[in-house]
Amino acid sequence: MVRSMYEELSRERKELQKAGECPQFFTTAGWQLFKEKYLYQADTPRQQYQRIARTLAKHARSTPPNFPYNSCSPFGGIPRNWKPYTISKAVSSF
Repeated sequence: MVRSMYEELSRERKELQKAGECPQFFTTAGWQLFKEKYLYQADTPRQQYQRIARTLAKHARSTPPNFPYNSCSPFGGIPRNWKPYTISKAVSSF
């Protein structure tokens, strides 16, 4: 029973990876955790990430906030070419 569940999850993960719907770094155990705990209104990791990206893009500003430059920031400040759609591009491409 346990073995067949693991084999089914493994088969499912490999099919999703082949179709580009699941990141290559997912293991069977990782897929099981993601499927059971994190999938919400989606069937695949790609759909989940795209749903999150669309929601973030709806709430993102069209221009970056006017923060003072902080050289201590690991990102070195906000890039001038910042656009809200870059959030959805970054999140949905894995």
